[in-house]
Amino acid sequence: MTLEASRVTLARQRAGLSKSALAHKTGTTPRTVTTWESTGPPSSRLHQIATITGMPPEFFSTKEIDLLEEKQLFFRARRRSPSVLLRRSTAFGALGVEFYRSISKHFRTPALCLLDTEFRNSPQEAAMALRLAWGMGLEPAPNLVAEAHGIRVLGIPLADVKVDAFSFWSADGRPFIFLSRVKTAERSRFDLAHEIGHLILHSDVTKTEEATDRQIEHEANIFAAEFLLPTESLRAKLSSPPSLDTLMKIKITYGTSAI
Repeated sequence: MTLEASRVTLARQRAGLSKSALAHKTGTTPRTVTTWESTGPPSSRLHQIATITGMPPEFFSTKEIDLLEEKQLFFRARRRSPSVLLRRSTAFGALGVEFYRSISKHFRTPALCLLDTEFRNSPQEAAMALRLAWGMGLEPAPNLVAEAHGIRVLGIPLADVKVDAFSFWSADGRPFIFLSRVKTAERSRFDLAHEIGHLILHSDVTKTEEATDRQIEHEANIFAAEFLLPTESLRAKLSSPPSLDTLMKIKITYGTSAI
């Protein structure tokens, strides 16, 4: 009897291990680990692999799980991020898809409502078009607005404070966003809006060179700023120069950073 190969891969990624690292810890070779992740390791390795990866033994005996590739994720500062963080984030994503797949078998989840490509002329226009599509007008964005419109939002485990927000489209066409749980409410709202920007603006981006990374991060920031605090609203509320009291009122009303 062998263990489910895809779950060995996911457990290794979740532990942040390379194939070489797992081979070293199990006293085998990288080629053997590659075979395990293709056809499954023997059941005699169950408790060893479970102990090394920190996953419960029963995790490895259930059905095949869909894996993600690192390139599927919109990940901030990808090129400056250690490979261990990318591996762990990829595993979080796959586990999130599996979690929601189980939830959807028992509960009806909100239908997806995002923009078509025709509204992606600029980050600002996309942000305002989404506000209109979600019935927000120029009002502050409510909490849970993303979940209410079919985006699946999950928290990153508290133990993984170095993993920043990231997002991706799953194979079944559902958008997922993962957020750090140790940031301020204002930063979390901005991160959420930033990742929504990626999902809308950059679903067809395939290049990963540094210039492209900088460009899409800049566009996602512009989208987030316009989505959370529309320029039209800001101009109507600001005097010149604005007082600190005015800025603090806007911060509280729109749930954004005063800076």
